[in-house]
Amino acid sequence: MNHGIRETELPDRFASNEFQVLLVAEKYQTGFDQPLLHTMYVDKRLSGIQAVQTLSRLNRTCPGKENTFVLDFVNDPEEIYLSFKPYYETPLQGEKSDPHQLNERFGTDFTPADQLFFNQLESAATENEKIRQAAEANTLSNFEPVFNQHLETLLLDRMNGNEAIFNRIMNDEAFKTFIAQRLMHNVFNNLKKEASIYG
Repeated sequence: MNHGIRETELPDRFASNEFQVLLVAEKYQTGFDQPLLHTMYVDKRLSGIQAVQTLSRLNRTCPGKENTFVLDFVNDPEEIYLSFKPYYETPLQGEKSDPHQLNERFGTDFTPADQLFFNQLESAATENEKIRQAAEANTLSNFEPVFNQHLETLLLDRMNGNEAIFNRIMNDEAFKTFIAQRLMHNVFNNLKKEASIYG
């Protein structure tokens, strides 16, 4: 079926004019960044992060690509909506992690002084060379896994700075996702802006 093409060659071969259709079974849910992908036919159950990762393969842009199309034979639209919903409830880009807003949303009792912890965390992420390189070389969606990979190390380095926030982030997945998304957007935007000014 693949005409002897090895799996490692598929992304490059698919990008050529030779191939226009790629059939996969549980492949390329993450890490396959092919802007040419336009249409997806889904014939298996998807939910949660698996739905988000799979369907998000289509969200890359390229010249001439103005829309995408998903034909789903199996999943309920409401379940897919609920899978994506947590990622659209994150704050807008550029917002700070305001302790008052966190208290209202997560029932915490952080004070304005706790803002310093988030500011230091954002600053450390912005100064991290690997994070900086990833932001300069990637789109936001490709930057996210790199950022998330380094976030725990940044948190551990600042654990003594505010143990209450650290414990909440490490033990509450929704809180951690909220903070990670906010920080990631801020760091990415700061680094992209800096690269455009000094690059």
